[in-house]
This record gives sequence, structure tokens and C-alpha cells, in this order.
Amino acid sequence: ELLLPIACEAAGIRCSGGETYIVVPREGEDRRGCIVVELAGKGGVYTVEKPMKDILSGKTLCGEIPVAPYQVLVLEE
Repeated sequence: ELLLPIACEAAGIRCSGGETYIVVPREGEDRRGCIVVELAGKGGVYTVEKPMKDILSGKTLCGEIPVAPYQVLVLEE
């Protein structure tokens, strides 16, 4: 877990998140969003401030979103 911030910085990726996941903002060509990756195998909760579509599942998510161990969310505004 301590290596993750170092790896993100070395790769030029701005990321945030808790102890169990990272959130990487993405933007380009009239699209914005983020990628949420749970890395610790513990699960957690990610809060979405406004409705966003999870591109992988097709669901629109808002509020507190449970994130399963090793789950990936690709969220688009």
C-alpha cells in the first residue's frame, strides 16, 4: 500500500483515495470521469457527489457506492 503513491507519482498519475483504493481522474474529448480501483482486497465505499454512469456495468450511480474487493469502476459524468 505504501508503494502505490510512489508508483502513481512516477507514472505521472494524479490519484487519490483511501487506504484500500485509488481514484484516477480522466478527461478528454468532451468526456470526464474517473477510474476507481480497489487494490487491497478489503472492499470499501466510494462517494459519488453527482450521478455518474459506470461504463462497465451501464448503471447510473450516485451517493455512497459499495466497492467490492478488487472491483474496478469506470465512471463518466
